[in-house]
Amino acid sequence: GAIPLEGGLVLSTENLRKIRVDVTNMYADVGAGVFKNELNAELRRKGLIFGPDPASNPSVGGMVSTSGSGLSTMRYGTTRENVVSLLVVTPQGQIIRTRQKVRKASTGYELTQLYIGAEGTLGVVTEITVRVFPFQ
Repeated sequence: GAIPLEGGLVLSTENLRKIRVDVTNMYADVGAGVFKNELNAELRRKGLIFGPDPASNPSVGGMVSTSGSGLSTMRYGTTRENVVSLLVVTPQGQIIRTRQKVRKASTGYELTQLYIGAEGTLGVVTEITVRVFPFQ
């Protein structure tokens, strides 16, 4: 666990456990508390895989918050390159979807990329839509 210092705050996303796979469009909606190996176990049942592999078993939310990458970057790309959209709670309490899940959506700012790697300083990522690939 974590211990906050001097009035700090620890926010756990461990109960955000949703996994919904869209095989037709090759993406998955994942709760921030789902671990990478849990996601891949679910995806393998459908013949798919989430490519980024930081060589540990972080939560998908943690991978997004730190912009994690790893050994499979050359083949699948980094976490940043595999995130389609985020559901974020802002410090003001607003819930926003950073981008539509469709491939062609060029309206407005690219908020998804802004939140990736921000380590929770701009908002709390609660759900991630990621690209998935055929398992080989």
